[in-house]
Amino acid sequence: MEHFAITSDGEKVDNPRYLKRALDKLERAQQNLSRKKKGNNNHEKARLKVARAYVKVRDCRTTSCTSSRRGSSATTKRWSSRTWR
Repeated sequence: MEHFAITSDGEKVDNPRYLKRALDKLERAQQNLSRKKKGNNNHEKARLKVARAYVKVRDCRTTSCTSSRRGSSATTKRWSSRTWR
């Protein structure tokens, strides 16, 4: 996907590439966790690493959607504050 969004006036919002990097990191962390023996301290550390990576992915998904909406809503708010007669 080239662009995340294209507004009606032709403004292009770039696709957030940081999500792919975060997903790759999550995948690697999950692979490392699967190799650890349950009950081991290293397993616990790897589990926490997976949890942190997952939170990063979740935040990336949330932030990319809300930041693009925030930008458009600010424009909408500016236009809606005018009184039309």
